[in-house]
Amino acid sequence: MSDHREHLLALLEDRPSPETWQWVRERVRAWLLSGQRGALDADGRRLRRPSPSLARCLGMPSTPEPARLRLRDEYLYRLAQHVEAEIGPHPWRIAVELARMAQRFELRKWPAWWRLDEAPEHASELERLLFEARRIGGVPLPSTPRRYRQLLEGRGR
Repeated sequence: MSDHREHLLALLEDRPSPETWQWVRERVRAWLLSGQRGALDADGRRLRRPSPSLARCLGMPSTPEPARLRLRDEYLYRLAQHVEAEIGPHPWRIAVELARMAQRFELRKWPAWWRLDEAPEHASELERLLFEARRIGGVPLPSTPRRYRQLLEGRGR
C-alpha cells in the first residue's frame, strides 16, 4: 500500500492496517516537527517559515472538495480493475462499460440508497464501489465514456 490514496481510503473505510497507521504516524510526526525547524537570523531569533499543512503532509489537497473527488476517483479506479478483469485491457471498452454502470447506478440504486451510510448487505462488490464513489464524491458520477477514459489515462493506465 504505497499510494497515499490507499491509506486514506483504509482510514475512511475504518479498516486501517498496521502499515496505514505507520504511514499516518510518520506524516503527523513530520507535520509536528515542521514547526521546530526554523533558521536563526543574525540576532539569534528564529525565522518564521510557513509550516506545511497537515493535509499536505497526508498528501491531500488543502480543501475537502478536491480531496473528495480524488477519493471518488480511487473507487472508480478499483471498479475499472474489476471491469478490466472481465473484458480485458481495452481502455475504450472499459470506459464505455464504466459509463453504462454509473448511469444505471445513478438511476436505479442511488435514489433508494442515498441516505445510507454504507451500501446494503445485498449489494454486489461493484455496486459497493459505485456507492462509495458516489457517496464520498458528493456529486453525480461521471456519465460519459470520454470522462472515464480521461480518468483512467490520468491514473497511468
